[in-house]
This record gives sequence, structure tokens and C-alpha cells, in this order.
Amino acid sequence: MAVELNTLFHKVNGYDFHLVAGKGGMRKYVNWFQISENIHSIDFIEENSIIFTSGLNIENEEDLEELVLLQSQSRASGTILVLGSRIPSVPQGVLDYCNQNDYPLFTINRESELSKIMRILSYEILRSEKASIELSAALKDAISFPYKQELYLPVFKSYGFLEHSTYCMAIVEPGNEGDCLEMGQTVKMVKIIEKILMSYGDKSFIINSDNTFQILFSNYTAERIRFIVEKILSALKKMYDKGFYVSIGANLNPITQISQSYQLSLIHI
Repeated sequence: MAVELNTLFHKVNGYDFHLVAGKGGMRKYVNWFQISENIHSIDFIEENSIIFTSGLNIENEEDLEELVLLQSQSRASGTILVLGSRIPSVPQGVLDYCNQNDYPLFTINRESELSKIMRILSYEILRSEKASIELSAALKDAISFPYKQELYLPVFKSYGFLEHSTYCMAIVEPGNEGDCLEMGQTVKMVKIIEKILMSYGDKSFIINSDNTFQILFSNYTAERIRFIVEKILSALKKMYDKGFYVSIGANLNPITQISQSYQLSLIHI
């Protein structure tokens, strides 16, 4: 489960950490952070990473401009420049590029803050991964053992999913029976679905099980759920041209009805 860049930024509030350009891109999501000091490291940058650059191999402003340009084109979520003897200030050309392209650019003015900020970002990203793992396990228990609430209710509550909210399951799977998506393809699709879900609220999540995407919605109207699922299908069809089956279960409450919504969604596939 990715973390919104804006959320991470607020977690380091009070440290010498500043957003200097690209404010329009703060809704991007972050899966991890990486260090990139020269153009030879660009091919190793993973999509949705936040990039740290200390200027270790930067000799002039043109080098820095090229590096930030390539980092943004690698589909990173943003760049953090560590100001100091190697990067005394941010060139205007870099600021202009980041603002024009909504590419978030941050600065750390004291190298002594670097390890602290890295530690905070690591903690928040890992905490998000932990939430994804725990919620996935809780959802499986809610489907398989609906009346054993002790197996899943405490986990859901700890992440803001309330007992008496409405719950709805949606299922999306490849349109050709027997088709098996490649692992890399599946991972990319899950990330796309997560981005769409997070852009429309924080009370939904996805698990991938046996080549099937299972999505839980909490406290969404039926119309809103259909709208979001259509957005997901539109995005997935660009990655897999054979189409998808989709089914949406009933919007029910309380939380013990997750299993019933899931069973109803299976009927329509």
C-alpha cells in the first residue's frame, strides 16, 4: 500500500525539510526511497520512489538539471536535494522545470538532518506495508469466518474501518477464462488500482488472490463504487487488451456482511 507524498511531507514537519517546487504533484504516491547521484543510476530507479541526491557527482548546474530531469522522467515521485558544499543552492532552471511539470522537489539544508528524515520516511512507508498485509489477512478471515469477529474486527477498527459501516466487495478478473497474468503485470495492475482507490478516499483496499483482484469498499454509496470500478477498468484495459470480468456485490452492513457481499459478487461472474 503506497503512501501519499503529501502525507510523508507532513510527517517530517519541524525538520529542516522544505518543498521548493512542484507543489502540484504532491498527490503522487511513494512506495520506497532510493539514492541517485548520477545519470548512470537512472535505470535502477523504481516507479513511485522518492529520490535522495547529495550532489556527490555533480560538477555544475547543468549536471544537476540533467539529473533531476532524468529522475522525473523515470517516473519517480519526487527528488530530495541535500544542500551543502556540493549543492549550495537550487538552480532556477531546476525550479522552473519542476514547477512546470508538477514534479515535487525538496531540500534538506543540513546534512545532519538527512539520517533522521530517512528514518522517518522508512518508518512511514513500512507502516503502510504493514497495514496492507494486516488488512489483507483480516479481509480473508472476514470472508471465510464472518461470525468469528475476533479474527478480523480488531484489525479493521485499528485502521478506521468501523463495525457498523456499509461494506461492499467487487471482483475483477481477466476476461478469458484460464488466462493467467504475468507476475510483473499483476504487480503493476495492483499499483494502478491502489492509486485509483486512494485518489477517491481512504476506506478501500485491494488484495490479489489467484489471478483475481478483490476490492473492499467501506462507507461508499453504490453509485460511487460503480464510478470507481469503471475508472479501474478503464485503466486496466490499457494494460491488458483481452478485457476483464467485473462484479460488484451488495452494499451491506454491518462488517459481518462482508462475506455475504463477496458471495453475491461471485454469483454475477
